Amino acid sequence: MKFHGSVINEGKAGSFVSFEDPDGNLLYLAQLNWSHVQQGEGKYQHV
Repeated sequence: MKFHGSVINEGKAGSFVSFEDPDGNLLYLAQLNWSHVQQGEGKYQHV
């Protein structure tokens, strides 16, 4: 596993950090700010 630096991106929706798995796929760990999500500001748009 390879982390992309030690930078944690923080925003209204929560904190995120990216890393690569052994196959080179880019993945993210997220700690969501549930109060933000429950307000409806973090909902996905349906296509």
